Amino acid sequence: SSGINAEYGDKQADDGDRSEHASALLSLMGEHSQQIVDEGVMFINELIRIAISWNEKWFEALERASKLFFTDKNTPAMLDLLIPLHKLINPEWENPQATKELTP
Repeated sequence: SSGINAEYGDKQADDGDRSEHASALLSLMGEHSQQIVDEGVMFINELIRIAISWNEKWFEALERASKLFFTDKNTPAMLDLLIPLHKLINPEWENPQATKELTP
């Protein structure tokens, strides 16, 4: 048990070291070719963005939308949150009438 805790503690320390080493490496690489570094960072950010599953994205949005609607009584903010998700699924979706009917 203590070996596991020590192992996790070391991992957390290693993560900080890795972050510092990665930053130093990117800085050195940037001296040679900043464009490659920028493209690499953009690529990594895009991978992280698409790694969030549809279920996670919708669950989080519905949770926040529910709070906006029921707790804050803020229908326009709820719609502002949900409409972009609907458009991701169906880019042609445009229903101003539905938005108008839901907005007090």
